[in-house]
Amino acid sequence: MFDAQYAFGPATRLQAEAIGEPGHRTFRLLVESDDGRAAALWVEKEQLQALGLAVEQLLAEFQGGAATRSPRQPAAETFPPNPTVDFKVGRLALGQDESELESGPRYVLLVYDLEGSGSEEEEPTQPATFACRATREQLRALGRNIADVVAAGRPRCPLCGEPMESSDKPHGCVRANGHHT
Repeated sequence: MFDAQYAFGPATRLQAEAIGEPGHRTFRLLVESDDGRAAALWVEKEQLQALGLAVEQLLAEFQGGAATRSPRQPAAETFPPNPTVDFKVGRLALGQDESELESGPRYVLLVYDLEGSGSEEEEPTQPATFACRATREQLRALGRNIADVVAAGRPRCPLCGEPMESSDKPHGCVRANGHHT
């Protein structure tokens, strides 16, 4: 396994969740392992979107294996109220785990907290705070889950890409010279 403060091994649950009303949501990744440990990894919406894109790219890059049904995710309400690990994410890394290719492709998610992540331009200087492994099917399900969670927010302006408010508060678009869209 990878050098990390919390190394969960194979994940039995890997899903994204948004909490709150659109425009005021917080996001987290929920991870559970087969030994009963749980992790709540708090992320920004942009980090979650980037992870979803990285999942798609990684799965496209490493084609192979028979297509199987994605695992069914449990309801977010069943996640333990007091997880073993609970922190705000600074940086995420995703890659293929070369150590167990004989049992089918496995992927690894490395997560660095805000203090250990360093700046975006440089590599982290300390080991990951959290690490877990996932199957292709789990990543495929996570990618779909992330897309659903992100899409459930406020709609985006087709001109500037900024979030649009509700119909009672029109969006003053900068690309439309401040006119409401």
